[in-house]
Amino acid sequence: ATTNVAFTGKFFSTHVEIQSDRDAKVSWENALPEHRHYFECMLAPVDSHAETALNRLGAKPLADSGYWPLEGLAASSKQGGGINFNQLVRKLTLQGGGTAAAAAAASNEGPRVVAGYRTATARPVALFAPLHGPPSFGYTTQLLDTYRKYTSAAAEQRKACSVGILYASAYGHTASLAQAIARGVQRSGLGIEMVNCEILSASQIDEVMERVEGFAIGSPTLAGNMPTPVATALGRVVSTPGNKTKPCGVFGSFGWSGE
Repeated sequence: ATTNVAFTGKFFSTHVEIQSDRDAKVSWENALPEHRHYFECMLAPVDSHAETALNRLGAKPLADSGYWPLEGLAASSKQGGGINFNQLVRKLTLQGGGTAAAAAAASNEGPRVVAGYRTATARPVALFAPLHGPPSFGYTTQLLDTYRKYTSAAAEQRKACSVGILYASAYGHTASLAQAIARGVQRSGLGIEMVNCEILSASQIDEVMERVEGFAIGSPTLAGNMPTPVATALGRVVSTPGNKTKPCGVFGSFGWSGE
């Protein structure tokens, strides 16, 4: 049966602890700052990719993602020792029928174009179930709208003035440094362009460097040497005359090979 639960990985995640399956409801007021913190740490540095993913998701929140079914279930289950996670999911999604089923059945929207991307028929979503933190009981619509505002604000910030963070990482430590630097730069009011030198092509790195006003490049070391992806990227950066006048910095995570 269709549940209309969207499993979203790091999207819509928080580091909010759930003590038990009876404690799955978190108020929007408590959830919002945690969502903001997670977005700033994990997704703001790659806001353009986040925006693309949101557009392709094409989610259409359903009415059953509101609080009223939860309150009704909680009130009706006091004599029965409470409700569990599976019961909540069934009540809030198409497995439980109700408003969600009626809304999905009535929806007859065709393919649509959002920000240049052709999406499938709008996907009815009762709640988001992220990789970290509780599902979006009661605030699915608010969360989706808030993420769109976050990505739009980050994109505007990036267009105004941005810094490129170029890096490669062997065991994740240099990537952690890159993310920390990106958060600091963004909090100062500047945009961020994250460049993983192991993934982006040489031409894509050139395009990023044309857009940014400054950059930082980070690297681990392998037996005392700079990994090839970083060395190649650095060579392209310094060979372009316009980059030589841009403010720059370096960072890295190393030491085990004697540096």
